[in-house]
Amino acid sequence: MERRHIAWFALVAGGFASAAFVFAVGPYAELAQRLGTERPFDEAPATSVAGAKARLAAMDAATVELYANHLRWDLVAMVANGALLAGLLLALAPSRLRARSYLLALPALVMLADAVENSVLSTWLANLQTAPSETSVLVARTATTAKFGAFAVAVLAIAALAAARMLHRRRGRSPRPGGQSARVGSEIDSDLRVSPFGAGARAQSRIVGRFATSALTRSAMGAH
Repeated sequence: MERRHIAWFALVAGGFASAAFVFAVGPYAELAQRLGTERPFDEAPATSVAGAKARLAAMDAATVELYANHLRWDLVAMVANGALLAGLLLALAPSRLRARSYLLALPALVMLADAVENSVLSTWLANLQTAPSETSVLVARTATTAKFGAFAVAVLAIAALAAARMLHRRRGRSPRPGGQSARVGSEIDSDLRVSPFGAGARAQSRIVGRFATSALTRSAMGAH
């Protein structure tokens, strides 16, 4: 196995294992239980200052602390998701550097948007007495939307690249169009070249003509 294949496998396996560990051991499940029907901001962003303030006011001190802890764990999940997406894209993408550079922008955008989102939410949780500003609500909502949008596009790109690779392999295994007929045609053309009924007949007639001309010339010289 080549080094690049080992690196891709390490990214995919490490990212998947880390993300699974965060959701299995981290505080997300307990946070979701405490919030009840209300979803966390990083899943359902606030659409207004009033809405953000009402949701923050509904949290008790334990829930706020749990949410802050969840955001710290989410840093590991953020890197894990980026590594998982990057590893899959590198493994499936064509070898052209430009194409890979464009594709790797997707996991980078997922991680960047997640980091901006977590930063805004951490500021809210640390300053509950101050209502979130309109700018911070807009930034958080935009970051969350960009995070999920880039993640969805990355998943679609992975699916498309995987389908393209499968199609390419199937085409490589199937007989090439015209392969057998091309070989047969080549054999027929070769036979025509050596056959007296093909192009070889013209060459043979030229040789016979030259021989006859030479014989007549020698005969004439001998007669004199």
